[in-house]
Amino acid sequence: MEKSLASLLNLLPEVKTLGSAEKIITDITADSRTVQAGSLFIALRGATVDGHKFLPMAAAKGAVAALVEEVPQEPPEGVTLLVVPDTRAAMELITPYFYDYPGKRLRMVGVTGTNGANYHGRCGSIHNHTLLCAFLCKVDKNALHNCNSFVILRIQKRSWRNNSVFQPKA
Repeated sequence: MEKSLASLLNLLPEVKTLGSAEKIITDITADSRTVQAGSLFIALRGATVDGHKFLPMAAAKGAVAALVEEVPQEPPEGVTLLVVPDTRAAMELITPYFYDYPGKRLRMVGVTGTNGANYHGRCGSIHNHTLLCAFLCKVDKNALHNCNSFVILRIQKRSWRNNSVFQPKA
């Protein structure tokens, strides 16, 4: 996966760029320990740690750009800084684009009980069990088999794996 830094900049309405936008981004990370050559490092502020203090480490490991909320006193040489008011909000804009909007390819169905309970206990009535079985039988089998993820649904002692009934190993 790679994108031009210039294309990422087009997604950020309130960005101030310090450095060249003529770079290729090969990875996006908010963890300075995983930065590699070509990374865009996102400096997130947490409850106890501020990612801005890891900017020198990210630069030393090969980050070519950094998404920051403030310009450091000594900006790292060779790293283009993308200064935005909120790095979390900016991350929400650029990350899906970088990964070609993976959410558009996901298919998901969720079934929960009252108050988020699993399908056992008072939510595991025979009525709920029958309704869910009827639903699973109506689901397009191809849609389930073409999913990018693997799903196992377990109700009482019966399980469904991509719409195929099977018995779990004892």
